[in-house]
Amino acid sequence: MPNTVKTAITVPRALVSAADTAAERLGVSRSGLFVKALEDYLRREEAARLVEAINASLGGDEANSPGLAKARRRSHYKLVRGEW
Repeated sequence: MPNTVKTAITVPRALVSAADTAAERLGVSRSGLFVKALEDYLRREEAARLVEAINASLGGDEANSPGLAKARRRSHYKLVRGEW
């Protein structure tokens, strides 16, 4: 049996309804959908933190070149997401 924890959360009714529709369309349970959504959120959050750390470590010249800073952030984000 997988290592799981049963939990109770309060979710707006409209969001549960939308989740049920999406879960049915995807062929997963409501719990499965919530797990996938949370995993995706946590991956994105970790990627954003990594991009911030990379940008902070390379900081200094962004004030002189906002275009360079934007391009650098975009490149770092793609690298972190595996899109390079």
